[in-house]
Amino acid sequence: MKSKSLLLFVLILFSLSFAQKVSKEKATKAITDSLKGARVEAIEYSKEKGSYEAKVNFNYKKLLVRVNGTNGKITEIIEVEDPIFNHVKEIANIVAPGEIIEKSEERDENEITYYLRIKGKDKMVREIEISISIGEPEEEEEE
Repeated sequence: MKSKSLLLFVLILFSLSFAQKVSKEKATKAITDSLKGARVEAIEYSKEKGSYEAKVNFNYKKLLVRVNGTNGKITEIIEVEDPIFNHVKEIANIVAPGEIIEKSEERDENEITYYLRIKGKDKMVREIEISISIGEPEEEEEE
């Protein structure tokens, strides 16, 4: 009986040795490998949740990324803020005041295009397309 309980104890210790906390560097690497071009601004370990929480800039957006503290895999990505879309909402509110009922976007290397459906105060639905250039401004050639 003692040998069985000793064996069980050794088995539990052996399994716990693999459940070590992932290092901050490995959690950061998991984020940058998964989100190519991402910049991790801050990362902290939360004992209550057993995971790392990182503030990340990615594709002109601010994200909150959670990484499992034992296996180093991303468990959750939450979009916290999109500063470009905040400007788009301001522009759309000038053009067609109302509530955005549908939003989609297309991104490429130099431009982001937002397609919005806005329900105005007059109950009419308007479709608006707003394109914003990103990156380096193009210089015009002189003749």
